[in-house]
This record gives sequence, C-alpha cells and structure tokens, in this order.
Amino acid sequence: MSHAKAAQFSGVSRIAFIALAAANLAAFLVDLDQGWEGAERARQSIGGGQEAALPSASVGDPS
Repeated sequence: MSHAKAAQFSGVSRIAFIALAAANLAAFLVDLDQGWEGAERARQSIGGGQEAALPSASVGDPS
C-alpha cells in the first residue's frame, strides 16, 4: 500500500503519516476486539465461511 493511500485511510496527510512512521508512532489505532473481528471477517471471506481446521496441541506437546 502506498504512503498516500495509508495516510488517506488513517485520516492524516501523507507528510504527517511519514512523520509518524519516522517517529515510530502508530497512525492506526485498533482495539483488540476490533482486530479479532476484522481477522475473523477476513478468514471467513478467504475460506468461504468454512471453519478452518487448526491443529490442536497442548503446551509442551512435542508433536
């Protein structure tokens, strides 16, 4: 994504966006719940709504 598009999405100018990046500051703030909801929507759109089978392992399980 270009700096211009990222700045547009974050609601700041391109110069401000680059300055934030140079200062190692976040231009986007998303709370944890919003992040998980977005990830779930993306997973569903990629997988067509199918549940993804994830391997299950307990902590310390070498397999």
